Amino acid sequence: MNEDDLARTGSSGNACTNIPIYYMCQIPAQTLAYAGKVVYMKSTEIRQLLRSQLGQYYTYHFDPQEDWDATTKVEFGNLADTAQTTFYTIFSNRKECSSPGAVANFLRMKREAKIDPLDQMMGWVKTHFADLQTTDGVPYHFFETDAVEDLKAEILELTDSDHRQDTVSLWPLVSEA
Repeated sequence: MNEDDLARTGSSGNACTNIPIYYMCQIPAQTLAYAGKVVYMKSTEIRQLLRSQLGQYYTYHFDPQEDWDATTKVEFGNLADTAQTTFYTIFSNRKECSSPGAVANFLRMKREAKIDPLDQMMGWVKTHFADLQTTDGVPYHFFETDAVEDLKAEILELTDSDHRQDTVSLWPLVSEA
């Protein structure tokens, strides 16, 4: 635990998370010098998050209110941008969300067809979590190493947006690390 800068991993502004990160001397089942465990949200929490993001996106792009003043428009625009970025971050490995523009097109087409994309998105989340271990139905990723630099790299990978081809970033779905 007495490692320089361990708690600063991801604090450079590249990782925009609001997840609690707990530091302890040892994680149960740990056999190597360093270990990490990233616990994701419960399915109900993810559904609520995605529903909220869809609502924010749709409100700005499809249901704006005529009486919004300039400040309100900017606030709703920011919420819609965050929603679009969240969908791109989580689902960038899907052709429907392979770029911010693809996300906008996907959501527009679903809206025009009067199809709620939430169940489709939840199916994609389930696919993301298919290979993870679970405790009481909650998915988590456990990793361990003998090198602190490897630990830092793994933590950063799990808490940062990386938009390389076929790479998703699940940090918006992290409950704690």
